[in-house]
Amino acid sequence: MTTRRVTREECTITVEALEEEYAPESSVYAYADGVVASFREMINEYGLWGWCNVKVTVTWTYTNPYDMPSTLTGEWYLGECSYKSEDDFRASSGYFDDMVDDALDDLNDHILHLLANASCIEKALSE
Repeated sequence: MTTRRVTREECTITVEALEEEYAPESSVYAYADGVVASFREMINEYGLWGWCNVKVTVTWTYTNPYDMPSTLTGEWYLGECSYKSEDDFRASSGYFDDMVDDALDDLNDHILHLLANASCIEKALSE
């Protein structure tokens, strides 16, 4: 059985700013003059988006065998981010499209894993 991939057009895409695990002073960028101060200014002005871990989620909704909607998701994360807002991240980061593609890969891998397990279960129960 050939399984097609779920596409971006079939999914709902969400972007979240999560608390960054590392302080700006621990950033890989902290060696450059003025960078930590710049991050601190972004935090003061834009709150969580000023220094965060960005999470992109793609959610695919389908109808299950009980004729009810079900969802599967794929996720991708990028740490040590500094933006003004979600809109700023989407428009100017240069990472948004790649992260959506990576989250779609995660979703499609999850689907293939579920299908493989279902096939193994079906085989085991039919013996």
